[in-house]
Amino acid sequence: MLRLAKWFAAIVVLVLLVPLVGLGLQIVRDDRAFSRADLTGELVRLGRYDPAQHFSYERACTHSVGEHGDGDLERRGYARLDPTTAHDPDMYWPLVLINDPDRTYRILYGREAEVTAPGWVCNPRIALQVETVEGRARAYVAEARGH
Repeated sequence: MLRLAKWFAAIVVLVLLVPLVGLGLQIVRDDRAFSRADLTGELVRLGRYDPAQHFSYERACTHSVGEHGDGDLERRGYARLDPTTAHDPDMYWPLVLINDPDRTYRILYGREAEVTAPGWVCNPRIALQVETVEGRARAYVAEARGH
């Protein structure tokens, strides 16, 4: 009888432990995905962010693409790379990197609390830079300014 109780206890612990480990792995995966998608740290640290140094893409937009955001890309057959399953409330403005031949896209995020959005720009090449306006860091796209 004692042996049966030990087996039952082990099974109960295992049944409780497996979902907790799964949840922990999901949290770690999401945290890594968000840290990879966050471009603000490099903007603040270096004063610039060039997504071409980190990712391959054909065009980039500093806003959600299409009338209904990035959902338009999915309706047009594009697959999102590196999706996250949770919403990070610190992420404010997107940088959408689109690769038309592969029909894929990924979304990088800016934290507006640290660096305000660069406005609406779509270009084949986008390198973000930071300037200080009225004591606040603001991102801008050098290519859109003609630099």
